[in-house]
Amino acid sequence: MKLLHLLVAVLLCPVISLQAQSESQYINHLNTYFKGQREYVVPNGRVDILTNEYAIEVERADHWKNAIGQSLWYGLQTNRRSGIVLLVLSQSDYKYFQMLNSTLEHAGIAHKIKVWAYPGDFEGRLATPRTTQSVYGATSSSSQKSTKQHWLTISSQKRHNSSCRYYRNSKGRACSANEGIACKICGGD
Repeated sequence: MKLLHLLVAVLLCPVISLQAQSESQYINHLNTYFKGQREYVVPNGRVDILTNEYAIEVERADHWKNAIGQSLWYGLQTNRRSGIVLLVLSQSDYKYFQMLNSTLEHAGIAHKIKVWAYPGDFEGRLATPRTTQSVYGATSSSSQKSTKQHWLTISSQKRHNSSCRYYRNSKGRACSANEGIACKICGGD
């Protein structure tokens, strides 16, 4: 019986969702993209990932408020630009990404903090486990690509077609032809 439990556990290991990973595991995974120094110690804290350009705080979506102060402090302490990677691991987490960006815009500091959403902003640039599907809807399957031929810019909710300069060139996600507001430049068709 113990052997059966062990076998089941070993077989299920690859399908454990990223949702169950610790923040430290996400930091390790993201650092394969950033290639920075992990857990860099500063007075009153530790920078999750320190690169030549950024002091990056990696934070779960529902802790977005904490990420603002930490990233600003770490940027100040390391003389780097502040950065936040928000772990947007489900469709319901997306509201926190919007809250973070809206707050930064309202405070007039959006230009001071670079914000990435994981996994959406790293698709195609960072190998993700097979069990993760982006909350932005883009996947690598050819059937998905055929139905999602438009791009929805998150901040403006504008829909772009593949000929538009904003297509896959803004923070957003793949979308269908009836989502969002049609872009005035390309028509969104």
